[in-house]
Amino acid sequence: MRALLDHEARLLQAVRATGAGPYDADLNAPGAAGERSHQALGRSLRTILRRWRLIAAMTAAGAMVALVTALVVQPKYTASAQIIVDQRGNDGPGATPATQPGEESAIETHVTILASEAHLLAVASALLANQSEGHVEPPSRLSRIRRAASVILQRLGLAAPSPAADTSSAAATHALALDLRRRIKVDQERRSRVITVSYSSADPQAAATVANTVVQVYLDDLALRRRVEARRLMVWLAKRIPEARLEVARAERELEAYRLIHAAASAAPADETAVQIAQLSRQLAIARSEMQSATDRLARARQLSERPGSEMEMARLLGSPLLLELVRRDAGDAMTRPAVQEELARGLRRLESEAQVYSEQARSIEQRLAPLRAAANSTADGLSGLRALERQALALGQFYDGLLRRQQEVDEQVQLVRPDARLLAAAWPPERPSSLHPAFLLPPMVIASTILGILLAFGLALTERTIRDKDDAVEVLGVPCLGTVPRLEAHRAALLSREEPQSGYARLVRSLLVSLMPTNAIRHGPQVVLLTSTGPDEGKTALAWSLTVVAARLGLKVLLVSRSRHPAWLEDVPRAAGRAAPPNGATGAASPAAAERIGDLQIDFAPAALLDGAPGLDAAEAGGRWSDRFRGAYDIIIVDDDSVGERPEVGLAAMDADWILFLVRAGVTGRAAAGDAVQFLVRASGAEASGSPRIASILSEARAPTSQSAAALTGAGVGE
Repeated sequence: MRALLDHEARLLQAVRATGAGPYDADLNAPGAAGERSHQALGRSLRTILRRWRLIAAMTAAGAMVALVTALVVQPKYTASAQIIVDQRGNDGPGATPATQPGEESAIETHVTILASEAHLLAVASALLANQSEGHVEPPSRLSRIRRAASVILQRLGLAAPSPAADTSSAAATHALALDLRRRIKVDQERRSRVITVSYSSADPQAAATVANTVVQVYLDDLALRRRVEARRLMVWLAKRIPEARLEVARAERELEAYRLIHAAASAAPADETAVQIAQLSRQLAIARSEMQSATDRLARARQLSERPGSEMEMARLLGSPLLLELVRRDAGDAMTRPAVQEELARGLRRLESEAQVYSEQARSIEQRLAPLRAAANSTADGLSGLRALERQALALGQFYDGLLRRQQEVDEQVQLVRPDARLLAAAWPPERPSSLHPAFLLPPMVIASTILGILLAFGLALTERTIRDKDDAVEVLGVPCLGTVPRLEAHRAALLSREEPQSGYARLVRSLLVSLMPTNAIRHGPQVVLLTSTGPDEGKTALAWSLTVVAARLGLKVLLVSRSRHPAWLEDVPRAAGRAAPPNGATGAASPAAAERIGDLQIDFAPAALLDGAPGLDAAEAGGRWSDRFRGAYDIIIVDDDSVGERPEVGLAAMDADWILFLVRAGVTGRAAAGDAVQFLVRASGAEASGSPRIASILSEARAPTSQSAAALTGAGVGE
């Protein structure tokens, strides 16, 4: 027990002498940074920092593209000319809203014709005729660059010679018309009768010239079309007016002849006959009414005369006062009866006479009315023919007068043609470009390229199949990462740790060793550290020798168990290997029969292959596991075992270890293989139980540094 306490005190003294603090595993444990959102943000930031060169390259490329675009693309100038559609001959400069469907259709027609291919061909012909150099549009920088590149490639034989361009006027006109179609824009200003023609060009003077030419050619074409139509109408009128004059004369002759033949010079006789016919018709109606009334009274009187005792009613019907008086007196008096009968017979005869008179009167009126009606019919026939001829003659006269007026108007139009559209405002060379200045392309291109670089970095991170840095190691393996060490050969790492104790690599290994030491030696006792990896060539042997050399320089008694070759290259003078003598203060403790002392560093080396078959070290024998047999003899035991992929039996060695260091080679070790290996070690060593061995990873850099740059390459270690 006293020997064990001496070993622990010496171990604590060596740890304090280094001046390095112990490693706190909770700082790098997964989930210690906070919530998952913070972890995701941290991963994103780490991905961006890891791929900062790619993002910077994408940003620089975007800036270069924007700069080249700004140098190549020329600013565009837009000039606009306006015309107003004036169908009603409105000379006012204002634009009234086009509300009628006819005006809307006319405006759309003008817009369509202005942008039509036929009109653009006419404009191209006018531009080629008015410009001595042909095309008013100067060649752009991009076209000049393309032309120069084409010439260079043709001279170098890398490109076939371009076919000879067609220099005919028709081809040049067609090419210019196509260019105008791409650059010209024709629009109606809202719902007004104003049409705006805009043209964009790199030359402001050319833009104004082309816009004015487009409008002027269209207005000249409209005026010419109106003039041609007016002349064509004049020719037609000159032919049609004599024919109309002859038709009017013929109609007048026919009218006069009809009047003479039918004696229909005036309509007055017809009017008198109509008055007479109206009067006789009225008299006939009255006579027929009186005759009907007399006939009805006579029939009623005859009925009453045949009925006995109806003398009083008969007297009232006849309206005779004498008969009424006789009827009142007759009250059974036989003397008055003959007088009553005589008076009744007289009244009946009077009624018959009245009915006959009215009948004769109606017959007489009908006889007078018949010839008047015949005369009226004859007169009406004559007047109807007369009126038809008069209307025909009047229509021909009006048509003739209209032709004369139209001839006068057309004559005025030929002298002064005014189309239904006129120029409202001519185009002036613009002072400021209408396109965005190329310098403004730089910020959005830089931002877009930066975003694209970040997205590409995240895409590469999603497709990453290897562990790149400490954060990846912690995230994938789920165990703490103690730091990053350079990848060196085993002999070079040992020599660097021994011969350059103040180098960056030596300080890193020393800090890593301090992190592995217990903070309470009485509680934990000596440490057994197992180094393994996923596969070979991960750098575990170099780190094992470095930890061994640094521990020996700190005055600790170290046993290195390794499956590597014999380390004779570490000694200054080769010497024969012999068995290790028992360490001071470790009397009674067992030492491995196959252990050898290396130089004067007080390092005991035991090949693992010989150790596996050493007698008296079987775990089944008394004394338990071999690591427990030597804890009292050494301060730290470092086991450099094979990788998990090479020798799965490394899980048995993990059961005896206090610390398991899992080496990961940055950019080489696969994520899935490393994760599976760590999970295998966790299950094999029982690291999930309380008091079980602790597992941590160490990242080995993919490239080996020189001794002068070791400190710069190992800055991201435990010593940070």
